Amino acid sequence: MREAFKSVFLLVLIVSSFVQTGMLLYSSPSYDEIRNGDNYVTPFKISDKYEKQVYELASPQQIMVHQDGKHQALYPGNSLYPTLMKKIHYAPVEKASMIQPSEKDWDDLLKKTPGLELRYYQPMPSGVIQTLFSSEIDLSDLKEVTRMWVFVEKGNRVTFWFISDQESKVMETSARINQFDRWISEAVNSNSAAMEPVFANGSIKEEQGIPKPFYLPKKTMSVNHYVYQLSDPIKIDDMKTALFPNPRLVQSTLVLNKSYIYTDTSRTLQYNTQNHSMIYSNPAPKSTDTGIPAEELDRINLFMLRHGGWTGDYHLERMDEDPNAQLHHYIFRLLVRQFPVYWNSNAKGPDIDLDTIRLSATDQGVSNYERSLYYLLSAPEKTGTSRLPGKDDVLKAVKAQGISLQEIRSIHPGYSAVPRQKHVELQPVWVINRSNGKQWFIRSSESQGE
Repeated sequence: MREAFKSVFLLVLIVSSFVQTGMLLYSSPSYDEIRNGDNYVTPFKISDKYEKQVYELASPQQIMVHQDGKHQALYPGNSLYPTLMKKIHYAPVEKASMIQPSEKDWDDLLKKTPGLELRYYQPMPSGVIQTLFSSEIDLSDLKEVTRMWVFVEKGNRVTFWFISDQESKVMETSARINQFDRWISEAVNSNSAAMEPVFANGSIKEEQGIPKPFYLPKKTMSVNHYVYQLSDPIKIDDMKTALFPNPRLVQSTLVLNKSYIYTDTSRTLQYNTQNHSMIYSNPAPKSTDTGIPAEELDRINLFMLRHGGWTGDYHLERMDEDPNAQLHHYIFRLLVRQFPVYWNSNAKGPDIDLDTIRLSATDQGVSNYERSLYYLLSAPEKTGTSRLPGKDDVLKAVKAQGISLQEIRSIHPGYSAVPRQKHVELQPVWVINRSNGKQWFIRSSESQGE
């Protein structure tokens, strides 16, 4: 009996040992997590609703569908949008080369050839554009890309034009995408906004070099407006736990303007208690070479997924380069129901700014992370409709402001976010991006709420 008891006891000890070993292996950081320089921390999750791949974060904000001289606009919220971007991402592209399209080529694209014009509201570095493709493509002859024009040649063969409006250059490549023409037909038949091209010099024939149209509806355009409830701010203790490898070693200091600085001697987290915003810094050794955007965006996306997740539908708006620090700064803008959100800092209400998240990365990981600790709750509390002005009224308003069409980089729909205590009103606007970097908004006329 005693021997049987000993055998059972020994078996229990062995099983317990295996269980403890398994728990240690499961809870320990993986080799990749140690190697990539972000340092393993216990993750916390705010939301996994907005998880994306890098090519989705860097996708353009507007697609113009061209067929038989008609033009329709699609935006990221359209159900056809992710299907197209996935087709492009996995298309095996050929080597790209410089071309010089003729005036007839441009005229055919606008009036005859079925195709898509993928448009960025801000010029995007060519290194970022390369993330849209799973296969390698060298676009280094272009500093930045404003648009991509994609059209069918024969069968499943598709041509890509990468257009830099600022440099007046075009690069071309080809790929095979099955049923691409069918996708265009579906887009034409979808309930998307009909648009008309507007040229700064009056017509495509009067344009010098590469024609740079922007698009407006002939008549007023109906756009929903929303009222969203603000979340409670993310707890700073949760961010400390996520961002520092050992939060117990973190010391805090109260500084001016009711801000705290938390540090473990190498990393710092600045927390503003008035507007509940934070700036995290993890300085990396200064590099002599600027990083590769595709790799940096991948590190940023992994960092966000491990540190609470994206708290909204954020898309890359632009990349700024700091030549002194050999560092790239990535600015991600919130999109709500297809359109980008711009915080109205002049409105009365809480002093918060949650329309952008800013990050920087090096080969050691994320070095800078700035954001508001507030976010919009997922479902709007109230919806209604507004009407954005049509083409003639927009052009009259632009002229009245003394803005010439030659200095307009883009015109697109967006939302002006007006804070109201625990709520945020999203009011439809036309966003005018000027070549000097300034923005101006044309507001909508509101109608009866639904």
